Amino acid sequence: MFFGRYQADPYTCRFCKKQAVANHEKATDVFLAIKALTDVMQGSFDSALFVSGDADYVPVVRRTKRLRPEVSIIIASPPARSSKELRRAGDSCFHFSEDMLRRSLLSDEVSKPNGYVLRRPVEWVRNVPAQAPLGL
Repeated sequence: MFFGRYQADPYTCRFCKKQAVANHEKATDVFLAIKALTDVMQGSFDSALFVSGDADYVPVVRRTKRLRPEVSIIIASPPARSSKELRRAGDSCFHFSEDMLRRSLLSDEVSKPNGYVLRRPVEWVRNVPAQAPLGL
């Protein structure tokens, strides 16, 4: 597992002049690209699912196909994010809706085998049905 980081960038709203901080994700896409290319060079998979609407992954998909043309690459575009170029780079593609995501949520709490309880952050609960059914 690779973790990127969030960079806090202060800004001023141009309408109300209020000060705020915007968090921007940094390095996650680079780590994922490195991992995908390392795995394809090691022959670790025969198919891959890229869940992204970011065209920055096009070079990774193309290089993967050049290194191992037999590898199947599926592009899954999230709601309101899609890249025609990325979708064309893969072998197949599909779009998933916000409703599909809601229906795929795990419980608010999940207990690990050692008893440690993982809890969904409160800010992730907004706009989620109280009892989201599992599965697509």
